[in-house]
Amino acid sequence: MNALLNKMPVEVGDSAPDFILPDKDGNAVRLYSLLRAGHVVVVFYRGSWCPYCDLQLRDFQRRLADLRDLRAQVVAISPQLPANLLRTHVKNHLEFPVLSDVGDKVAREFGLLLQVSDRLRELYYGLFRHQLEDVNDPSGMEKLPVPGTFFVDNNATIRLAHVDVDHTHRLKADEIIETLAEPTADRVRHGVASLLRADNDK
Repeated sequence: MNALLNKMPVEVGDSAPDFILPDKDGNAVRLYSLLRAGHVVVVFYRGSWCPYCDLQLRDFQRRLADLRDLRAQVVAISPQLPANLLRTHVKNHLEFPVLSDVGDKVAREFGLLLQVSDRLRELYYGLFRHQLEDVNDPSGMEKLPVPGTFFVDNNATIRLAHVDVDHTHRLKADEIIETLAEPTADRVRHGVASLLRADNDK
């Protein structure tokens, strides 16, 4: 297993790290500003080259109206260069912001940064026929965010967290909606987060 870099993922009950990132049009989007209007779902995805990321983004787009009815917004974050965000936005018909975290500063703050081994980099090239550094920046060949989804309430507190090094396991929009329907129930979806901890402790 590849090791997480520097820190463990933020957890339920933690304050969400604030961030300011550019969207596909270069506009700055700040998390704490969005929270003034309600809750925010923060989705970290690896890039437009990842089919599982596309499926998750489309799932949130499908339930976007229901989430907005419950005063929740969605933002997606990837290490892609701003010029490459448009492809994700158009391909998945998204109506929520897609933000560029070049250099993975925000992913690092959330504790999601994963070291990319030579073997994994070769595997991605074999599957998707691209170099990671071409869709991200040169640092993209060395690290990627673990797919992670966080429901942040309007007090900036994380109420639901899902982090899993198995990129096929993703939090569904329905689970966020269930959490909003039961606001007093703090639930954690760790997936294999315990394995991440064990690996990081070695």
